[in-house]
Amino acid sequence: MLSKKLNPAKVLCRNILPQSTSFPRNREFQEVRLHQDCPSPLSKRQATTSDGSTALHLAARHGQANIVRRLLRAGTNIHVTNNGGWSPAHTAACHEQVEVLRLLFKMGADFDCLTLEGSTPLSIAAEYGALDAVRFILDIGAGESGKSHPQDWTPLHWAANEGELSVVRYLVCEGGFQPDLAPPDGTTALSLASEEGHIDTVLFLLDSGANPNATSGLECWTPLHWAACNGHVSVVQLLQERGADPGLRTADGSTAADLATEGGHCAAARLLL
Repeated sequence: MLSKKLNPAKVLCRNILPQSTSFPRNREFQEVRLHQDCPSPLSKRQATTSDGSTALHLAARHGQANIVRRLLRAGTNIHVTNNGGWSPAHTAACHEQVEVLRLLFKMGADFDCLTLEGSTPLSIAAEYGALDAVRFILDIGAGESGKSHPQDWTPLHWAANEGELSVVRYLVCEGGFQPDLAPPDGTTALSLASEEGHIDTVLFLLDSGANPNATSGLECWTPLHWAACNGHVSVVQLLQERGADPGLRTADGSTAADLATEGGHCAAARLLL
């Protein structure tokens, strides 16, 4: 009896779907599941989840480098994006899947591509605290500025905004990013960390030479203004200890104490009076 010839696309399909014990059995994989017979090649049938992620995105997310390789060899577009404009490189960077990133780089993925919000894979890795991914992308010389539009933030800004201290430390100490690096509007990493109350990140940036009185935007807010406005008492105290001037005013004439008072942050206001 002649053995039945298997459809390679069907075999590949089954390998990336929930039957595989190496993948979690979740809704994402149910959504991306192709018809059981997979009648047409995967390169022509980019089945997607509700957010537009393809099988390649899911394999990248879960670090399945072998499946990523097989999908690409089967003709899947390496530059395919989901509804947010994320490529497989963005997805792998976000989830710190360095082996997948290495494979994507080897096979020609664009590491300077932007999501719909304007983020590169490097910026995404920094924002999500994926230190190993940040290190890999910088090591290959891709996306060195990592600037994101329209904010024009660098990876340092994204990491500071999220309080990802290990990434902030790496970018400053080994990645060549200056602590006071700022886009045209003047926003510094210290301002972002102060606004969000990430005191460990604030401390590191100050120790690295960040200016506690740097102003940003047309409003001319300093890190102290941001910390006071949001009631981050420990950050307010630290900034003052490191030379932040409580007498500086915003463009509309407000001091840090004024902003703390307006926001109902009594403890912060008392420190500033």
